[in-house]
Amino acid sequence: RKNRAAGMRFKTRLLEKEDWFDKWQLDYRMFPLGKKLMLVPAWQADEFKKMKDQKRLPIFLDPKGVFGSGQHPATQIMASWLEQTAGKFKSVLDLGTGTGILAVGAALLGAEEILAADHDPASIRSAKHNFKLNGLQNAKAIRADVLKMKKSGTYDLVCANLFTALLEKIKPLLFSSVKPGGYLALCGVHIQNFPEF
Repeated sequence: RKNRAAGMRFKTRLLEKEDWFDKWQLDYRMFPLGKKLMLVPAWQADEFKKMKDQKRLPIFLDPKGVFGSGQHPATQIMASWLEQTAGKFKSVLDLGTGTGILAVGAALLGAEEILAADHDPASIRSAKHNFKLNGLQNAKAIRADVLKMKKSGTYDLVCANLFTALLEKIKPLLFSSVKPGGYLALCGVHIQNFPEF
């Protein structure tokens, strides 16, 4: 064991301290979500406002390191679906809201009342901040464990971008929260789990 390092030389170098979160922000640029929405990082808001002939609705977002940057395919699918059903929902329950990206998108597409829930305190702080960035007046973000969450009324649209096992466990909450004739939009089910789901 002692001879394994024979013939090898090691060098150490002290690396300059950098803020890796700030470095990540440099690569996080505005991009289209679906056909009507545009995800705009908060630090690029002025740049977006200067763009001429911009017809997309901006979702100003500061992820603050929590889930929901808009880059995951599940979020993109949900955003496209929101666009397709725009005008058919006024009230929305967003379970597992993360940054609140889907709640903001729903508001831009006509939702007038939004309740967003997540168990992660950082997500709730992020969602509240993003609601403020987008001027949402009728959106509320609450910290709640969806496994223990009590029904808080019924909604035209209930959306949950979670994972299969959790969606299955909260089935009673999901079904009972949708108004008759309303919509239930679920995402996050892996293809291998889809037949059983």
